[in-house]
Amino acid sequence: MPSVTNGFALERVSCMLCGSEHHSDIVATGSDFEYETSRIEFTFVRCSKCSHVYLNPPPTIESAPLIYPKTYYAVSGAHHRHARSVLERVKDAVVGRRIAQLVMDLPPNASILEAGCGDGSLLLALRKHRNDLQLSGLDLQISDDARQRMSAARIDAIEGALEEARLDRRFDMVVMNQVIEHLWHPRTGLLRANALLRPAGVLSISTPNLDGYDRRLFKAHAWGGYHFPRHLNLFTTESLSRLVEECGFRPLRVVC
Repeated sequence: MPSVTNGFALERVSCMLCGSEHHSDIVATGSDFEYETSRIEFTFVRCSKCSHVYLNPPPTIESAPLIYPKTYYAVSGAHHRHARSVLERVKDAVVGRRIAQLVMDLPPNASILEAGCGDGSLLLALRKHRNDLQLSGLDLQISDDARQRMSAARIDAIEGALEEARLDRRFDMVVMNQVIEHLWHPRTGLLRANALLRPAGVLSISTPNLDGYDRRLFKAHAWGGYHFPRHLNLFTTESLSRLVEECGFRPLRVVC
């Protein structure tokens, strides 16, 4: 049964990768110092069976409106009062270049869905690279300002959850940029992304790398990839590759 603390409903979960209910150690603890939505201290644990790292207990999906306030940068498009680090901005630029390289290989009038489009920044950047693309953005909530900017650039804005998306067409590419770590049910989301792709379609995923260089640069609890309590699962190259293969994908390229 969920427990309610400081307005949040929390519920213990098993490992998303292997289903084990046992964890071997605590990886990191911390609170929501970015948006101060709660004073709860959250904990990332490591699965004792497969070593996957996940938040336990996480907020329930019903708590989403609390942990994603209207001031959340991906929704509002405005930066939070705590400035984003130089490293985060560099990583965003790198992701943008990777996506731009991918779309250059797509055929004319190819269709792209970004799941978790936020304020539409990535799709707007893609529009500058390829005016012919059919672009769509999906997110739980899209602000009026973002919707207007996207509409002006001929980008469809769709509100909803990837896991439950009921779209009337399939896509040449599905982009999940800094999204999979936020999903309550990553496996369900990936299966849905697979169903939304045309034959030979491409899935592009970007997510914090638990084994990445940036985590080693920071103290145990200061790494931005923890993003308490909005990041629910943290992946390594091995664990993410395993998950996508189990969901019917074949990894083509991994860039760390």
